[in-house]
Amino acid sequence: MSLGFDIWAVVRWCIAFALTVCGLAVVRHAVRLWRLRKKARAYRYYHSDDDDDDDDNAVGFRFEDDLPMNCRYCGVILSHASTNAQLVDNLVVNGLLRADIAPAFREVDRGVFLDHIDELSLPFPGHGVYLDCAYAIGNNAQISAPHIHAMAIGLLQEAIVAQCERRRRRRRRRQRRALHELSSLAMGNNNAANEDDSLRDDGARYEVQPPRMAALDIGSGTGYVTACLAVLLLDAARNEETERKLAEEGAGAAGAGAGAGAGVGAEADVVAAQPSLEVEVEVVGKEHMPELVTLARRSCARVPRCLEMMRAGRLRFVEGDGRDLTNLDAKADDGGGLSLIHI
Repeated sequence: MSLGFDIWAVVRWCIAFALTVCGLAVVRHAVRLWRLRKKARAYRYYHSDDDDDDDDNAVGFRFEDDLPMNCRYCGVILSHASTNAQLVDNLVVNGLLRADIAPAFREVDRGVFLDHIDELSLPFPGHGVYLDCAYAIGNNAQISAPHIHAMAIGLLQEAIVAQCERRRRRRRRRQRRALHELSSLAMGNNNAANEDDSLRDDGARYEVQPPRMAALDIGSGTGYVTACLAVLLLDAARNEETERKLAEEGAGAAGAGAGAGAGVGAEADVVAAQPSLEVEVEVVGKEHMPELVTLARRSCARVPRCLEMMRAGRLRFVEGDGRDLTNLDAKADDGGGLSLIHI
């Protein structure tokens, strides 16, 4: 009597299913065993006796064996290092850090902001604080991996460059208008003498405002990103101030040459005789954990230029809810507001 189906086909399917389940179990067991061996190596690495000081292999970095080589979230190559300079170099080589912001990362030593972490609390004990991974900083908070900071600050740098370029274009338009009026006077305008005083009175519209930029770092934590932003904004503002002065000197010389033939070279003062304007940069870090606010202030005080800005009131750390943007007293271009916000 036929049952209507092949019994041997059912047996083969059952055997294949059983083999698949066994294979998955073996793979799962192998992964667990690999993780246990990795933890054991890290434990032995840190607790190994270093009685022989001449043994170079007793203490050292074995990144290939002990540490992950790729980020498990974004898949990028991790830039592990043993010093801050080496960390920055590795980030640049791996294409994660822009070359124009690398000097700021070199100036702001990441280890300064993590030196309060106990050695046993490190994610990989014995490897220091310059690994390309996140670190727990206490108070149920952590600092992101260096490659995350590099990519985030790189995006902020693009916004900084764009803002500087907009101000540069506005400055050039003002100078072109000023030189155009000076050229008109030099070509024999009969009302030149009468317009002399009006040009001097309206000189304020040709005056370029100082580069004023304000940034807010919400959830500043250790203050590392806040310090990097402060250095970047200060460099950008000083470079822009230098370009502005050079441009005004060139425009003033051109205006004086255009007005010399008609005896109205004094109008060049509209462009050339600008007052000395001080660079204005303000960076505010806001954190709701008072312990982290204290930590950020103490860490930033160890970076020379950040210490200068803190003493001048240009770099501040405020305790409070990041959703509340009142009482920041941060002014940016052409009035109030913020140029950049990092969360």
